[in-house]
Amino acid sequence: MEGSDLVWRSHGFRIDASARPLVVVRYPTTPTLDGFRAAVDHFVTLAEAGERIAWLIDLRIFDGLSVSAATRRDGARAFESARPTLAKVTICEARVIESLITRGIATAFDWLAGPPWPVTAVSTMDEARRWIAAHLH
Repeated sequence: MEGSDLVWRSHGFRIDASARPLVVVRYPTTPTLDGFRAAVDHFVTLAEAGERIAWLIDLRIFDGLSVSAATRRDGARAFESARPTLAKVTICEARVIESLITRGIATAFDWLAGPPWPVTAVSTMDEARRWIAAHLH
């Protein structure tokens, strides 16, 4: 793992908390289960600080077809175990998803481990930032 308290990098993930409450999470093209678990562990570390978080999830380079159904299922389970901690501080989550296939995978992920906070999927980072800004006021 590389990183600091503000920008964390591991397994191709990059989590930037330098502009809290905005936390930008960039997914790699092909995340591994170990990588996803490490990212979720870092989400929990950020949440345990007690500050509110608005998640901006950048899935623009994520290749949903490269991740097996078993990995998606096990990733949903890892997220599910973290959800109570995340729900205490999460304001909202905006996902930047250009691919229709990836949008479908994100929808299926929500069916498996749907978050209890407002979520949207948009096509650009600017759209995501505007949507988050509206939820911060």
